[in-house]
Amino acid sequence: MKLINLQRYTPDELFNGAGIQYFKDENGKDWFKSLPKFTRKFSLAIENDSGVIRSISEDASRLYPVGLTVVDIDALPDGCDISGAWRWSGGKIYGVAPDYVALAVQNKSALLAAANQAIITLSDAVDLDIATDEEKRLFNEWRKYRVLLSRVETTKARDITWPEVPQ
Repeated sequence: MKLINLQRYTPDELFNGAGIQYFKDENGKDWFKSLPKFTRKFSLAIENDSGVIRSISEDASRLYPVGLTVVDIDALPDGCDISGAWRWSGGKIYGVAPDYVALAVQNKSALLAAANQAIITLSDAVDLDIATDEEKRLFNEWRKYRVLLSRVETTKARDITWPEVPQ
């Protein structure tokens, strides 16, 4: 069973009562009237254009389908979830390869933010001439780390050797 791009609507007769959200797909099929036709083990709510799986249920009636397409399937691949890493295409579920460059950029940004925070605090101690020998050592280690980190080429995401965080 497949309902495509479900949208809210108000039927002429409120057959499930007032106060209920009614949905129909782009072909005019009503959500509630179609629920008995979802007979497979799992129902998936997927993005219309990308096929990314946004919800999974063993009971189609538990899905909130507005703006999504709903399909049913007998089995899920191991690890299949709604994280955005799985999509439906051609009647099958596929894992979406992670964007390693984007992940590397995100990681580098987080590591630089942590380094900057450590350096700011240690810099205050050094500038005020109240730094201990350990703080002076750490100050230089963090600055060296930040330079090495800034040189990391995120475009080579799968082959990055990240510098060691100062201890």
